[in-house]
Amino acid sequence: MPETVTMAMVGGMLPETLSMYSEVYGDDWLAKKMEDSSLCNILEFYSAIATAAYFCKPPHVVAYFVCKMVQMSLRNGVCQHTPLALMQLSSIISSSISASGNAAIVQ
Repeated sequence: MPETVTMAMVGGMLPETLSMYSEVYGDDWLAKKMEDSSLCNILEFYSAIATAAYFCKPPHVVAYFVCKMVQMSLRNGVCQHTPLALMQLSSIISSSISASGNAAIVQ
């Protein structure tokens, strides 16, 4: 976990996360269960941080932890925290599109 999270970091993470999703979308990655329980615990921890950051930190901090959660799920399989991460990611993307007025962030 980095000491600070910058807009530049998150600006690169969002397209990277979406690219990872595009690569595995056709595969049956949702059927792959996360075998390592410690990774699931990390996802739970990131989820708690993202929720807390939503109330007291800039939005890019939330986006950082949500991207980390989705990337971990894409690499290692799904657990009970994956659906929330995907919903949060879709909310971040939707908010980004609304704020910017274009869909360039998702391309």
